[in-house]
Amino acid sequence: MATSDDNFTDEEQSEIVSIMQRTFDLEKEYADELVELAKSRLVQSISIYEFTGIINNNFSPEEKFELMKNLWRLIYTDRRLDRYEDQLVKKIGTMLHLEHKDVIAAKLIVKKEK
Repeated sequence: MATSDDNFTDEEQSEIVSIMQRTFDLEKEYADELVELAKSRLVQSISIYEFTGIINNNFSPEEKFELMKNLWRLIYTDRRLDRYEDQLVKKIGTMLHLEHKDVIAAKLIVKKEK
């Protein structure tokens, strides 16, 4: 998601690390290491289908909704919504078998936080 607008900022990386620390109760060094592993995995990946398939097989609907909120948090790190980010997050929501209303509900929850 952070690379969808071709501008992966330090602020976005910090937000990812922060989300990982809160969600998985990780220390910063471990979250940083996971981000680096994810970056290398992303370079090797063919499409997002391989990632959404894993999520669909292992996440409950509630966990998918939490993931969607975290994706919106990442998007709004720079306080703006790029059209490529908007398209990608909606595509991911569809691929995660979330209803459009749930994708928008997650967005609205996050917008109220900011």
